Amino acid sequence: MLRFVICIITLAPALFAIAADSSVSVAKDGQKLIIKRKQDGKTELLNVIERCGVPAVGEPKIRNVYTSDTQVRITYGKHCAAVLSLTTSQFSCSGCD
Repeated sequence: MLRFVICIITLAPALFAIAADSSVSVAKDGQKLIIKRKQDGKTELLNVIERCGVPAVGEPKIRNVYTSDTQVRITYGKHCAAVLSLTTSQFSCSGCD
């Protein structure tokens, strides 16, 4: 179940907390997620557009980020989606409709 929805404005990075030990921000270019884990101080950079491919429709930028305690759901392009698991660090592209 999703707890809240954050809309990302690509001109300025948004920063919001995920669970008690992680935070996620969107890079200024709108194509990358920056995941900061407080438990080990590690910062990971995830290029969503590079890993999933350029969408056929819409700009190749992250539009929305939906978060829960264990995962981050990302909408990019016009109707494309991806999911990042915070517990296992698995990333999957769900595709475009």
